Amino acid sequence: MKEKRKILNIETINEMKNNKYMSPGRKERYITDYNATKDELEKIMIYAKFMLEAEERENEIKDDNSNLDI
Repeated sequence: MKEKRKILNIETINEMKNNKYMSPGRKERYITDYNATKDELEKIMIYAKFMLEAEERENEIKDDNSNLDI
């Protein structure tokens, strides 16, 4: 079970690192917070906040790009 958690943590961190919508500073902050906590529920919450912010940023970028097309 511990090995599965470790693999999931690595996959989660890699996904956070590879997200193209977040700035490097924001990514690093979320990854630092994620690594600092031992509580699995808190890890899930940090990842959920990261993904929500990334989605909001993606939508902002898409909106900005569509406004440039006008």
